Amino acid sequence: MDISLLVTILIIFVAALVGSYLRSRQRDRCLKSFDGFHIFVEMKDGRVIWGTMSLESTGMELLYRDSVRDGQHIETSYILYKEEYGNIQAIYRYLDQLTPENIERRNRDLERSFHPGLLRRLGRKIRDFISTAGDSLNDALNLVMGRVRAPAAQVITDTSQKYLTKVGKNIIGYVGTRYDPLLERYVGSRVVVEVVEQGTVYEYVGVFKEYSADFLEVLDVFRPERHTVTVSAEEPEKVYEDMKLRLRDGALTLHNRRVQPVLLEQLVCGDHERVLNVVLDPDQEVTFELSTNAESAQVQFKVVRRVDMIVPRAHALVRHRAEREEPGTLFDIGIALQWTNEAARREQELRRLLKRDPTDALSANALAGLLIQRGEWEEARRILMQALTYRDKLPDHGKWAQQQLQRVEKELQVLRQPV
Repeated sequence: MDISLLVTILIIFVAALVGSYLRSRQRDRCLKSFDGFHIFVEMKDGRVIWGTMSLESTGMELLYRDSVRDGQHIETSYILYKEEYGNIQAIYRYLDQLTPENIERRNRDLERSFHPGLLRRLGRKIRDFISTAGDSLNDALNLVMGRVRAPAAQVITDTSQKYLTKVGKNIIGYVGTRYDPLLERYVGSRVVVEVVEQGTVYEYVGVFKEYSADFLEVLDVFRPERHTVTVSAEEPEKVYEDMKLRLRDGALTLHNRRVQPVLLEQLVCGDHERVLNVVLDPDQEVTFELSTNAESAQVQFKVVRRVDMIVPRAHALVRHRAEREEPGTLFDIGIALQWTNEAARREQELRRLLKRDPTDALSANALAGLLIQRGEWEEARRILMQALTYRDKLPDHGKWAQQQLQRVEKELQVLRQPV
């Protein structure tokens, strides 16, 4: 038998084994650091799935801590396939929920990532080089395949050559990733990440740990979470997320028991809806007067949680280097990508209220928030100044307005810089 035939068959056999092994081992670099941790996966449609991640090359399984009964069966896990990764909004790891063992695991991972040894640094440089030189390596692979095929044209068909080329590309793709020299210099630094959420761009500040072809990983992020709580005559007192609410004698009292500030966004009582934009400091209490016959009240507020997060690069990017966290960025309003009919209706109503009563500081606060979302910095500054003129009428004495004014001044300063 011709030796070239045996060599060709051996090459195909070995390539198939190597390709299969590498495909089974290929896992996203960012997702891999969350493997074995209890995480929360937020989908673009608003669903939230949680469990302990078990990551494989074809997807992830989230193992529930407790079994869940659903209809006629009991569920113990949720499987998210790799093809569904495009539906992910973000993945969160809450630092206040980590066990001592997982805190130690996280610290070891950070130490390896930010203070790598010689071999780890060398491995990263090799991987980045292969990623950068991927096209050239693929061309070289095609050249080699042409040389191999020449003496064994009867054995290596066009289909076989395509298969071997694909295997070679898989090997190159396994070793490398989309190397980005711009992002590489920010690994280990504090950065500002812009994330699109439901048509609005929000900014998050954290330590940039890693990136892959599909994801960005950012640590130590102070992330606002929105909650809605209702108190009623049947249940006039509630404690939720360390926020105490009490409905009594036509008034609603809120007490912040958390160690972080809370942003009171909205108050709904019957058919009346009031935008608040009030910052409640730790151990601070505020009371809102309602109608004397109010039987229930609903409050929407944001609390700050410290998280590690992974976001898809399809709707997130690193925008700035950040030296420190600014107080005003804890509750980022965001920039709206599209102005909705509801937002336009609210803006018109707030302008009407302010025209009727220029001293209505709460309405001025709410209108300024809408203007900031639209990027109307000059008018937002004017309305915030109007709110601060009557700060005594604001439950937080203008703290939120002052924080937003600082942000608006920075944006205006950038716009006024000569090109």
